Amino acid sequence: MKVAVIGAGWAGAAAAYYLNLHHHNVTVYEAARMPGGRARRVESTPFGYPTDNGQHILLGAYRETLTLMLDLGINLDEAFHRIDLCITSANREYHLQAWPLPAPLHLAGGLVGCRGFGINDRYRLIKLTQQLSRKKWQVEKTRLF
Repeated sequence: MKVAVIGAGWAGAAAAYYLNLHHHNVTVYEAARMPGGRARRVESTPFGYPTDNGQHILLGAYRETLTLMLDLGINLDEAFHRIDLCITSANREYHLQAWPLPAPLHLAGGLVGCRGFGINDRYRLIKLTQQLSRKKWQVEKTRLF
């Protein structure tokens, strides 16, 4: 069967890939010069290295995106530029950054060095993390399959 896919963003590229796996004759049509849609790579950035613009768009489909990347043979450790937690408000009044220490000291260091948070705010953050810890709350581990 001949199939036309309109757009070479992540959704269109994934659709073309899986249709091809099922032996369909796929043609992809893309209006932009580069595939990737709103999540395409931006070569010149203030950070000094190429940046994938739009990873926030992919977060809703994170597991599926990782699975697709692995299916395509992409090395995730090489593909992603991972950095430690760092949150800064737009006006730079508030800043919280994890320190390069083993957990949970990385967050404790961040609380000591944060900017814009009063002592009561820091105390509340500590209490919140203690409550979550007592309830054995954990971030769900990403399962790819």
